[in-house]
Amino acid sequence: MDALVFDTGPLRHFAQADWLGILEEIVGERRAVIPMAVLAELESTSHRFPEVADAVNAPWVDHHQLHSYEEMSALAAFSEPLVSGRKNLGEAEVLALAATLPAEAVIDDSAAFEVGKRAGVECTQTLPLLCDAIQRGLLSLDQVSDIADDLIMTDYRLPFEPGQFARWATEVGYLAMPHYDTGAGDAVGS
Repeated sequence: MDALVFDTGPLRHFAQADWLGILEEIVGERRAVIPMAVLAELESTSHRFPEVADAVNAPWVDHHQLHSYEEMSALAAFSEPLVSGRKNLGEAEVLALAATLPAEAVIDDSAAFEVGKRAGVECTQTLPLLCDAIQRGLLSLDQVSDIADDLIMTDYRLPFEPGQFARWATEVGYLAMPHYDTGAGDAVGS
């Protein structure tokens, strides 16, 4: 895919952890896009977390207002299973935009991710995006481990404790590594 449509979580937490520049490198030549609901969510948190303004103002992130018939139809379809009041509006807009551009949605909310996948939208999450960056040689395992630990420190919900990224990525099959040092001197995954 030539474009990635980001939900609020990845941009907010990468900005809070001071890794927004790395996220830009991961995006690379692809277009990074956020819908207006995600922009509003980022802006609403920037008073508590001033560094989030860096994500709002990042020149490599395009802001997109859904307005075409196709975009609005897709938004209606994704809103029905996801949106309650304003809750999950960002996720619904991300999926609608990804479905109509077409693009890949970067969305960590599990319910929205599953709705998108069932609808045939290309979806990924933050951790597979980071693992792909390792596989492509953009980042080292140590760099991604540091990023993951810093994301956890911003209260980003990841499925492992600090220092456990490599073990988790190997166990779930994102990284095929026969041995690595866990820091305690034991080899895992042989």
